[in-house]
Amino acid sequence: MKTPTIYRVLAPALVCVGLWGVAGPAAAQVNTERLRLGQSEEGWSGFVALRLAAKEGNTDRLAAGLGFRVQYAEPEPGERSDDLPSLDPLMKRLVFLVAEGDYAEESGERSEYRSFAHLRWVERRSPKLAHEVFLQNEFNEFQRLDSRYLLGFGERITLLRKPSREVFLGLGLMGEAERLDVPDVGPDERTSEFVRASTYLAAQMKLGSKGATVVNTLYYQPRVDRWDDFRILEELDLRVPLAEHLELSLAIVVQHDSEAPEDVEEWDLSVTNALRVRF
Repeated sequence: MKTPTIYRVLAPALVCVGLWGVAGPAAAQVNTERLRLGQSEEGWSGFVALRLAAKEGNTDRLAAGLGFRVQYAEPEPGERSDDLPSLDPLMKRLVFLVAEGDYAEESGERSEYRSFAHLRWVERRSPKLAHEVFLQNEFNEFQRLDSRYLLGFGERITLLRKPSREVFLGLGLMGEAERLDVPDVGPDERTSEFVRASTYLAAQMKLGSKGATVVNTLYYQPRVDRWDDFRILEELDLRVPLAEHLELSLAIVVQHDSEAPEDVEEWDLSVTNALRVRF
């Protein structure tokens, strides 16, 4: 088995960002909430993450990946982020860019090749409400997904906000344009454009005094004109700090696509370990 080079691992994320194909859950949805939640800091910050994954479903293999997030956060005038009694302080304005890439080989042949990038603008209007606008792009060779582009907007509602636990509800709409790698003659259309509802419920809770946190996110994304065509993503993420700027993450992800392309399973399960270096 050949060992992927750093370039091969980085290529999906770098190509995606370079072409500015930003932001989007797909047949293999992406949980950007997992990459957003966490202590927000004023000004510029971010992290770099290295992942190893054991996957079962459409992909039964070990995979390596690399990802990063860069963000800018602006507090309310007169407030500082460390003055806000919360796990995830609600800044007046938050802008972040996330990109990830995965690559794997089996017996000298490529067995996984995927990438995504996501750009989001969050503008806080009140302690309970924030407006969101986002762009996203995803590519997944082994989900028969050549490209999926999203442009969406919505409201982020704070349902619960305490020092040790928080709950957020997201309600919005997104336009979706995708191209599949399928035969011209077959049950699946090669290109499609739809409008979907973009809803999520995200919660995080602090465990004890060591700084470990649990983040759980549930996405539901039906087509507005056909509610039997929908996607679901459920992700449970445990984060354990190892040092001031080092964090270990274990995530369990379940995905469902009711209209998966032919020869692609509707259900997918993945277990992912990630080591994050924050800056």
